[in-house]
Amino acid sequence: MYKLNLLIVLLLSTQLCFGQSNITTATTKTMTMTFEGYEAGDYPHLSFKDSKTNEDYDFRHLSYNNYSGINFLLDDAENSFGLKANPRYLNKTFRVVASYKTVMDNDLEGKTIYIKDWVIASVKEIKPTVSYTSNYYTINSQRAYFYNTADYKSRRKAYLVYGEVIYPLARLNGFVYIEYTNANNIVTKGWISAYDLR
Repeated sequence: MYKLNLLIVLLLSTQLCFGQSNITTATTKTMTMTFEGYEAGDYPHLSFKDSKTNEDYDFRHLSYNNYSGINFLLDDAENSFGLKANPRYLNKTFRVVASYKTVMDNDLEGKTIYIKDWVIASVKEIKPTVSYTSNYYTINSQRAYFYNTADYKSRRKAYLVYGEVIYPLARLNGFVYIEYTNANNIVTKGWISAYDLR
């Protein structure tokens, strides 16, 4: 009986030390994610958003992750930790393979604890596979917004108005990619929803 009680105490201690898990079977998962930026806190945080669930991830400390040679951060002496987000990858889409692992953290009192969380095992940029065309379209809505990617979650403030003519360079997932030059010779690049076109 004493050995059984000791075993139960050890199991409970392990769960408390390593964190309760709602993950029952999966130790890895593949997600399509958007890189949203960099924030400083008690350590550098890289922000990603799962395109399917809209859930935010920061994947813990940089050293726990394998970024597969992608430089999500650039040196910048004026920012926290001397880093900033690489604009080349901001709002771009990636295929992220994440592993559920034990990582070191600190509790509210600053003591070292170990918990289980998702970290990046590998990451690869998803580049649009598109077909080029010389056709033109006309904006058929009051406001046709620009998107950073061919995804409705990436909408920007910039838009075109009814009657504007555009020449798409690419098509993907119900969007067209354009480079639009206005009357002031300012070029705006991005994706437009095909629902706003005729």
